[in-house]
Amino acid sequence: MRANADAAQATVAADTATLDLARLQLGYTTLRAPFAGLVGAKLVFPGAAVKINETALAVVNRVRPLYVSFAVPERYLPRIRAAMSKGAVKASVSLPEDRGQVFQGFIRFIDNAVDPATGTIRMKAELDNSAEKLAPGQYLNLSLLLDVLRDSVAVPKEAVQQGPEGAFVYVLKADAGTEVRKVEIHKVEIRKVEIRKVELALIHNNLAAIAKGLSAGETVVTDGHLRLTPGGTVKVKSLVRERP
Repeated sequence: MRANADAAQATVAADTATLDLARLQLGYTTLRAPFAGLVGAKLVFPGAAVKINETALAVVNRVRPLYVSFAVPERYLPRIRAAMSKGAVKASVSLPEDRGQVFQGFIRFIDNAVDPATGTIRMKAELDNSAEKLAPGQYLNLSLLLDVLRDSVAVPKEAVQQGPEGAFVYVLKADAGTEVRKVEIHKVEIRKVEIRKVELALIHNNLAAIAKGLSAGETVVTDGHLRLTPGGTVKVKSLVRERP
């Protein structure tokens, strides 16, 4: 009787192992991603040959949060590291066709080496993307806020010229003997110009921030630089209300 009981217990253990194996095999028929995301179109169809760990059945992309990959020139690397040492660096992302809608995020990754082929370094920004308005693979415009310049002198970027000794601008001299004429509804001033070496802080959109070499209130030339020489004269036109 004891032998029969032991045999029955062994049979139960074998059947339990068979059941566990069947459950395990059944679990292989359900694929679960280790993260929440969106699954794409299926890549295999009934009758297709598949191989374990080689054949991709579908692609799952995580969209919340969303990581935006981009590259920046290596000359900006010192400024980026300096900004990251002070805290999280903010990134603003917008669509090429809709710049009015801006998505905010932060830099989460900077590569450990510069690509020698392109001279750029790879970075990633993390966006919340809670509304899922952005999709993986989408082209985006991205800008980084590295620093805030306060009380800076800014001029149109067309005014900044490059010479053998660096950047410079043509500045109008404040001569006491400036000749003033009125032509139709314009007031024309004849002024002399001088070359002023400047140090650029940055150029953004159509403005150039001047770090050194220019004071607030000075007037610079924005057109006709090829015809100018130090000490030359220019015409400054401005609208007036009365006619001559």
